[in-house]
Amino acid sequence: MLFISNVVVFLAFTIIYWIMEKRDRGKHFGKDFDPVYFAIITQTTVGFGDSHPETRQARYVTSLHAILTLIFTLYYI
Repeated sequence: MLFISNVVVFLAFTIIYWIMEKRDRGKHFGKDFDPVYFAIITQTTVGFGDSHPETRQARYVTSLHAILTLIFTLYYI
C-alpha cells in the first residue's frame, strides 16, 4: 500500500508540474522529462538544487508534494 500511495502522489505531482510548466511556456524546465525528474528528486527528498521552484505558487505545490510524501510514508510505517 505504501508503494501504491507513493506512486499515486508521484504521478499526480508530475502531471501538476508538467501543467504548470506548459502554462508558463517552458520557462523553468528545458525538456519534457524535467518535471518527472523534479518530482522524483522532491519525493525522495534528495534536492540536488539544480532545479527549484521560482514562483510562489510553484513553491506551495512543491511544499505540498514533500509534505504529502512524508505523511503517506509515516502513515504506513
